[in-house]
Amino acid sequence: MLMQSWHVNAQSPLVAQWTFASSDSLHWLPAQVPGSVHLDLMREGVIPDPFLSTHEHDVQWVETKDWVYLAHFDAQADWMSHAHVTFDFKGLDTYATVTLNGHPLLEADNMHRSWQVDVRPWIQATDNVMTVHFTSAIKAGLAAKADHALPVPCSNEPGDPNDRISPYLRKAQYHHGWDWSPRLLTSGIWRQIVVTPWSTRRITGHRWTRLHLTADSAAYKLTLSTEGQGPLPPWSLGMPGAEVHTTAIPHERLVTWQSPQRWWPNNLGEAHRYPYEIQMAEQRIRGHVGLRSIQWHLPSESSQAMHVTVNGIPVFPMGANVIPADFFASRARAKQKALLIDAAKANMNMLRVWGGAVYPNKAFYQTCDSLGLMIWQDFMFACTMVPTNQAMHDNILKEAVEQVQRASLHPSVVLYCGNNESLTGWFKWGWQDAYQLNNADSLALWKAYDKVFHHLLPDAVAAQSDLSYWSSSPSASPGRLANAESGDQHAWDVWFNQAPLDSYKENPGRFVSEYGMQSLPSMPLIEAMNPDVTQWNSSTMDLAHRQRSFMPWLAAGMDGFRMMKHYQQKMGLQAKNFQEEVRHSQLVQGVALTTAIESHRRNKPQTMGSLYWQLNDVWPTVSWSTINHDGSWKLAQHMVKDAFKPCVVSLNLANDSIHVHVIADRRLAARGELRLTWTDVNGKSYWSSITPASLQASDNLQLISLPRKGHQAGEVLQASWHENGNLVDQSRLVIPIR
Repeated sequence: MLMQSWHVNAQSPLVAQWTFASSDSLHWLPAQVPGSVHLDLMREGVIPDPFLSTHEHDVQWVETKDWVYLAHFDAQADWMSHAHVTFDFKGLDTYATVTLNGHPLLEADNMHRSWQVDVRPWIQATDNVMTVHFTSAIKAGLAAKADHALPVPCSNEPGDPNDRISPYLRKAQYHHGWDWSPRLLTSGIWRQIVVTPWSTRRITGHRWTRLHLTADSAAYKLTLSTEGQGPLPPWSLGMPGAEVHTTAIPHERLVTWQSPQRWWPNNLGEAHRYPYEIQMAEQRIRGHVGLRSIQWHLPSESSQAMHVTVNGIPVFPMGANVIPADFFASRARAKQKALLIDAAKANMNMLRVWGGAVYPNKAFYQTCDSLGLMIWQDFMFACTMVPTNQAMHDNILKEAVEQVQRASLHPSVVLYCGNNESLTGWFKWGWQDAYQLNNADSLALWKAYDKVFHHLLPDAVAAQSDLSYWSSSPSASPGRLANAESGDQHAWDVWFNQAPLDSYKENPGRFVSEYGMQSLPSMPLIEAMNPDVTQWNSSTMDLAHRQRSFMPWLAAGMDGFRMMKHYQQKMGLQAKNFQEEVRHSQLVQGVALTTAIESHRRNKPQTMGSLYWQLNDVWPTVSWSTINHDGSWKLAQHMVKDAFKPCVVSLNLANDSIHVHVIADRRLAARGELRLTWTDVNGKSYWSSITPASLQASDNLQLISLPRKGHQAGEVLQASWHENGNLVDQSRLVIPIR
């Protein structure tokens, strides 16, 4: 597929004077759009910042209210001279009724969709008044739940299972609370309202279809989608560096390249994109396109492997799971770009957009396009079943079609996934008992799951894209629970089952799409939670209420703080003060992640992917992130940067032998030499060797195995790989005490 990022001329955001009020008071206050009711209330001093102290609990009343946004605006000069003026509401959160000058425009019921309406019949030259009435998500969710014939299971939403409403709403699930997120059920106009004046016909979308792509030549077909009356007006496509040909079909153009520059993932080559411009009447679409082919090898009757090739070359995805850069997505843009740049700096080539959040904005995808960051794109379902009613399924289908059309225009997007852990939850988390489901209820819910995740979503992907679809993460294959021999795995025995770090080596899996270790946020973030606190520890309420990882199946009272200390003790770390405890937590996190990463890379090509949980935070908190909410790096982020380098030396002590691997994930082969040195407990070198070797572009060479026997605890083996006399990577192993 030919992928692209684009911008449409003749469109502009709606410029208006916005105010808002609760529907039961109509006490109007200034508002900012895009935004959310919580941000507006904070700005006006009505509520405290829920990120500070324990104020999250003080603002829960906001979710119980209906809120009204009011816009006053005049028409732009060119609106009234056109036959149509389309308002495109890019994001309404979530249940909204919109009127213009007293005329109903639309009713929205899905945060993950946009809504378009031609307002020309009701627009005035001056003094336009538009109202957007948001129904409380609590009220809407309870009403939808009451209308549903049976309970729909989910996890992570706090409270009694029978009171949970998130499955009945198409709203970001983390808004209901998660084990790394506050509970803040927002309302508001969270993305722009874009205005497009037009007369006879306008472009509503376009798609590129790959005809062929090699190093020597490329050919693609561009197809426009339009709306309006009458014949298609003349239109042009300008692409420097390519040849554009008309075809017998008015909506199509054939585009060809000689010696095309292809788009490559980070560290494998340039993420090249070609500029282009489409023009039809007053519409002008400018953007950039990236040429690349993606092929996933997914589990089948003949294979259990899960791996990807890009432009015909096997690629080992290395990276992390990403969540919104801020809880309030409307204010996350600058932080989001910095986060993605940091991911690329840390040698990552893939990010998984997790399914309990929101679909990213165009700027997110464009930044990933430019950085060579591949995107595993979940649909927005996490740890939940789906309602059985047809209206919800129709809503989901419209959401899926829109999001696939939008995301597939970017070279960074390489895979669609139906859900996060919903299959696991259904078969392993006891939902049937917790929700008192009888056999008929269970069958109805499974049929709905099967319809959405095995038919509706993959059909939407196939109709709008040439990318692969994976039904649930983790899973062995569609409808089959995950195992270490097939598909992708979420490797959570470390942490949730208190397994030792060496278990990463014992069960590396095929494609590991989640694993992780909690750490404390860095001290400046902790101190900023409440400047009045002078003595911090894990029991300080301002910090303690942010710990939301609880494991009662291991021991009464077992939580993330106790688990972090467990792993610190296993490494012989004993903190003298809280500042040292923070550093120790981040060190252990780094050791855990690098142990996993090296285990995965040492096991290739059996293992062909490593994505840890999680890159970032939505607020200052205790979590599995390696980058703090303010963008500063935890120690673990520096450590994974080294572990993800394109060429690494990895030392593994197993079964009384030390195995020395040199691992490459590059496009070119190389010759080099492995240098080894033993030093005694006093730091004196007493043995060394040099081993020449040839390293393929994608390689995992176990060059040497050395006996542990005869080496004292505290002795150090140092290993380094050199190419053309230059150091590429080095590692060291300290012989442990038996």
